[in-house]
Amino acid sequence: GDGFIDFAGFAKILAEIQYSGWVVVEAEQDPEKANPLEYSRMGCEHLRKALQGASITIDH
Repeated sequence: GDGFIDFAGFAKILAEIQYSGWVVVEAEQDPEKANPLEYSRMGCEHLRKALQGASITIDH
């Protein structure tokens, strides 16, 4: 959500190629500025919404 990645575009490409593998969120930042767990959860939710918007089924 806060970065520069076009998650909707990324998800659209994954759907077009019928990708069925893993998608991983990495939250690496200065923990004194941003809580890594909080930011990984936010990233996961943002990615989940983008994947669902591209009609990609999420198994977990």
